Amino acid sequence: MLSAAARRLATGLLSIAILAGLPSSSAAADPLYGVTKTTSVSDAELSAMRRGGVDVLRLRISWPEVQPAKSAPYEWGTIDDTVTRAASAGVEVVPYLHGTPAWAASCRGRGSCGQRPPSSAAARSAWRRFVSTAVGRYGRGGALWQPSDASPQRERPIRYWQIWDRPNLASFAGKATGARKYANLLEISQEEIALVDPDAQVVLGSLPASPRAGNGSSASQFLRRLLQREAGASFAAIALEPMAASVSDLRDQITRVREVLADQDLASKRTWITPVGWASDHGSSPRLSVGLEGQRRLLQRSFRLLRAQGERWRIDSVIWSAWRDGPSTEACSWCHRSGLLRRSGKIKPAWRAFRRIAGRNPPELDHLPPPGRSFFGVAPSEPPRGTDLELMSGAGVGTMRFVASWEATQLDPGGPFRWDYLDRIFEGVALHGIDPIPVLTGTPTWDPDLTAGGDLSGWGAFVEAALDRYGPNGRFWTEFGEDHPNVAPAPPRVWQIWNEQNAPEFWPPTPSPVQFAQLLDVSASVIRRVDPQAEIMLGGMFGTPPRSEGIEAGEFLSRLYDIEGAAADFDIVALHPYAFDLGGIEQQFLSIRSAMAAAGDRATDTWVTELGWSSVPDPRPEWAGYSRTLQGQADTLASAGEYLLNHRKEWQLRGLIWYTWRDPAAHVIACPFCQDAGLLEHDFSPKPSLNAYRELSATAAP
Repeated sequence: MLSAAARRLATGLLSIAILAGLPSSSAAADPLYGVTKTTSVSDAELSAMRRGGVDVLRLRISWPEVQPAKSAPYEWGTIDDTVTRAASAGVEVVPYLHGTPAWAASCRGRGSCGQRPPSSAAARSAWRRFVSTAVGRYGRGGALWQPSDASPQRERPIRYWQIWDRPNLASFAGKATGARKYANLLEISQEEIALVDPDAQVVLGSLPASPRAGNGSSASQFLRRLLQREAGASFAAIALEPMAASVSDLRDQITRVREVLADQDLASKRTWITPVGWASDHGSSPRLSVGLEGQRRLLQRSFRLLRAQGERWRIDSVIWSAWRDGPSTEACSWCHRSGLLRRSGKIKPAWRAFRRIAGRNPPELDHLPPPGRSFFGVAPSEPPRGTDLELMSGAGVGTMRFVASWEATQLDPGGPFRWDYLDRIFEGVALHGIDPIPVLTGTPTWDPDLTAGGDLSGWGAFVEAALDRYGPNGRFWTEFGEDHPNVAPAPPRVWQIWNEQNAPEFWPPTPSPVQFAQLLDVSASVIRRVDPQAEIMLGGMFGTPPRSEGIEAGEFLSRLYDIEGAAADFDIVALHPYAFDLGGIEQQFLSIRSAMAAAGDRATDTWVTELGWSSVPDPRPEWAGYSRTLQGQADTLASAGEYLLNHRKEWQLRGLIWYTWRDPAAHVIACPFCQDAGLLEHDFSPKPSLNAYRELSATAAP
């Protein structure tokens, strides 16, 4: 952790120092998770779905496909097969009844006629028969569930029926008449469903939250018009399709819809997310095509948010856009690449994330790749010199964590940002193949209220300026490429927000999860906008702060989770598990993992961003446990590194950063053992721990 002098950076010293069925409305209810499938599904697919935590299969039942000709009998064969297979696998089917056959369509053109609702009296009557027959076949006591000697059925009747899909789009009936026509369709559908199966419930057809301009009404606008026609009695739950470029946008879209319900005294209505998704390519949609890793990250972030806000938004089910990639469709340019599996059946990273979150069992232990070079890192106590970087590279250092301080880059309020020292650090790590983890922190003397609930606009401007300079499209890398045309840029993929915010030394005068959440939210909003692919890591929390004003890491994290929206503002939890022994490290990890599990956030990874011991014995009881001899420091480093590697999957540990690289020159008053925690003496003389670090990092070599 930083001493007061180092934290203020008055002398320019930049250091990271240390001191040691469907859910009820109950608060504990977790949403049911599902996927969308528009075609038949095999037993193998259903088995894979069930193992991965899929509770719900959202299935299209297309009227034109079931009754292609007016006089033709209903063709249920494919749907029968899918519904019975799902029942055998223990997967709930939620169908959406959709489409108008050509013989019942009122328009003469081609293309979107089938998307329009039946409008003539004869067509509406035919729709009633279609709905009634479907419910009579698949609902409670339905014909499909009547066993025979030859083919006994495992009964799993359909209880929830979605009426249509995307009725707020212009292709349904236009902006002017869409709500009126859908209210009528909803009413006659609900009447038929109630007659056949009084216990069944109606769910609105999925409403894209923010259609493209001219392509329909927003979900909130459409819902308001619908409720003005007293349609609230015709449905039990709304269904929303958030078409969001970011998780914060998704949050805003759901909030607007829930506000409409509250305004109409319908806050008791449930919410279905049917569906949410992003494409794994980069070209099919400028907003929703985010690549393989972006798809995984956004699934994880959005599911975490929806789980955390499940009670407030009354969420029953969260359904992903597609189970598997398929052929391109005219109706949706990106959906065919939004599957959790490729078209060939090969799983994508997003499927692993879905499985970890939806499974509800202990998280899968195979999602972390083998520890690569970047697993092991160091946190220098001083700006690294060229010699430092050469020695780091030789020792197998894969990651360097360093301060990116607001105070050091903007000396006066509203003044220019000075990036000289950070430019040197970013250039050095790129030239030596080391991954950077900048720590955004620093309280300027001219903004003393930053950690006391003050104005955060200046902080937001600093974060944006840092991203603009060092992000993937940053100006620094343009200049770097000109000077080093044969060296790849190294923009940060992870940004850490603050340092030991649960200790008063770094969040004066008293740590506050509420105030930190506000700073975190401002930071996340900027980072998500400027670099949506970047990950946000919480400031490393001191496991057990020694002063009474500090908050234990697990308690701080638990209180942070209790704050609305905070869970969506970070991707990684960081810990500084300073301890006398390995048992102390374990206790601190169990504390934060318990807080994460209680918040439904077991899928999130962790990172040790500081850990170390001194190489000089200290007889004082409060410091003795953090101190060793020269050889004792090396032995403890080796045993702690091996211990954490052995628990890497259990704790979903992404990396281990040793504090510190080289003993600092300045005396560290607040942290006596920090003075000698380096792998090298200040004069670059290696300690035995340097060789121990080198051997440990070699275990992670590619």
